[in-house]
Amino acid sequence: MTTRLWFLIAVLATFSTSAFAVCLTEPTIINGVVQYDADGTRHYASGFKDIWRNNLEQDFADYGLLFEDAKDRNCSLWAKQSLGWKIDDTLARATNRTHTHNSAWTNVGPYQNWLEGAHVTMIMTAALQIGGHGDMTSALDSKIQSVITDFTNNPNRPYGQNTLGQCGIGTYWNDLQGTSDTCMDEHTVGAAAYAWIAAYQNKRGNTTSRSSNITSARTAIDSAFSLDDSICLHDPNVAMSATGRGPCNVTDPSQIVSVLTRGSNPGWTYSFNRGQNQAYGFGLLASVSAALIGLEEADAPDIYGNAILKDSDGNPIAPTYLTDPQKKIAVALLKEAQRSSTPSTGDYFNGHLGGTGNCRNFGVSGSTVYWEDGKACADSLQRARWYSLGGPAEPTIAGNTFFSKYIGVTPSTSVYDPQGNVTISNAFTFNRFLWTDFVKDPATAGSAHWARAVWYGNLGYYWHTIAPTRNQFNTEPTVGQVRGRLAATNDDYDPIGYIDGITSSGVAYGWSCDKDLPNTSVAVDFYAGGIPGVGTFAVRTTALYSSESAINTLCSGGTMHRFSAQLPGWTQGQLIYPYGLDATWRGYYLLPPSTGCAGGYCSW
Repeated sequence: MTTRLWFLIAVLATFSTSAFAVCLTEPTIINGVVQYDADGTRHYASGFKDIWRNNLEQDFADYGLLFEDAKDRNCSLWAKQSLGWKIDDTLARATNRTHTHNSAWTNVGPYQNWLEGAHVTMIMTAALQIGGHGDMTSALDSKIQSVITDFTNNPNRPYGQNTLGQCGIGTYWNDLQGTSDTCMDEHTVGAAAYAWIAAYQNKRGNTTSRSSNITSARTAIDSAFSLDDSICLHDPNVAMSATGRGPCNVTDPSQIVSVLTRGSNPGWTYSFNRGQNQAYGFGLLASVSAALIGLEEADAPDIYGNAILKDSDGNPIAPTYLTDPQKKIAVALLKEAQRSSTPSTGDYFNGHLGGTGNCRNFGVSGSTVYWEDGKACADSLQRARWYSLGGPAEPTIAGNTFFSKYIGVTPSTSVYDPQGNVTISNAFTFNRFLWTDFVKDPATAGSAHWARAVWYGNLGYYWHTIAPTRNQFNTEPTVGQVRGRLAATNDDYDPIGYIDGITSSGVAYGWSCDKDLPNTSVAVDFYAGGIPGVGTFAVRTTALYSSESAINTLCSGGTMHRFSAQLPGWTQGQLIYPYGLDATWRGYYLLPPSTGCAGGYCSW
């Protein structure tokens, strides 16, 4: 559970002496006194707030800082505490709100407003990392279950979508009159939230909730690739209707593959949101990426209903989660974004921060659809290099990407431009990611806050690579930015047990278990001559022998709790210190001797 002497000592030292927090979600404590801001809330040096801010982006940014601390074993306990505080305040105060895009909806509850699925995704991914460090508790799980209940029981539309008919490429494509708006952002963010809820519930053993949220995630992904709601697919061989869908003139999903792959005059995509906007097309594939990783962790079957394959370490092997038309759309969005990005470097989308805009916006004049070229591409400050979806930004650390895993495509540096009839020979392949583009203080970061850093960086790229040792029992993997151990088992109990004795030949025997996972055989470590840090590690064994019913009752279940271990010869004559190791990955407990050891200590 929390028997981690080195960590507790560090925490106590921080409580007593430091005004500067080590962790982003650690409140400032001076001489044992928590410091408060003028508004009465706990002060955090990072700018984090453990309350509901009633600000979509700043609350999102806070959850990004929680995600960041949850990566780090040394900050996981702070993340757990502060996540619980923030959820509590949100559940208490984010009630009876008016929807962002529909003033008639005044019954919006916590995690039910527009795009708040992003908050839910951050909560689930942070919690699973906290659980991966062995710090999940029943109290925190109870709060997370409340988040899940609120999000999945929206009284209006699923995942706080816009009012029906207020977004969608089928209607809103008219840029020059300022009405273009895709629904792709709502659908991809909703898909990510559902997928990570399914992953969390999967690791909790809640099969019913897991299954229903997998279904909801798949539905949202399909909507994210829909020709009505999200994707504008243009066929240059078909006329554009001023009273219909304008340039978005492909309406039949069965034509997607043929239009995009034909050899002569193929079609292409236009990503519209307040103008041609690659952040709302290709950029939203980062949210699709987040959803697919969540489905992996949920053990979701592939699109054919097959169970996903896993490697020898128990980690998922890229399942087929996208249909062929969806893959072709992803490639078209990639090419559209390449045509609008700084060649080679991806420092910006053309027309913002640098470069000459080369995007095309459409409008209507009478019965004619017309366009204007030379428009800025994407939103102000959005950078192409935020999306390492194509090639790996750090191939020696994280060699997998969204396109290599799920699309099966390596981006080409040569891209044909259907608008200018030229070929870009040094096109950006979306193989960069710069953490330094993002700011950790939510109040000053604007849109380049830390939640976007982990959304684009970890969920969009690094988490396609899994830490190789993440599933090794009682081994804390070196994670860094790649996907580490994710778990949701409560860690409410320390291990228990006894060492019953040591034979004259040096065989130590006794029993140990962890009531958090009574059906799991825990490990037992032996030290000779003193506790860890003083004595010397001798051997590790596992409590995997049949145990008596009385022991099984003490362990709250299970039947295999006894251990027997041959100690090395060099330990003879020394006092032996056995430790039961926590079944939820970290923490240990010194097993006291039973009556089999004279004087309260065991030796041989």
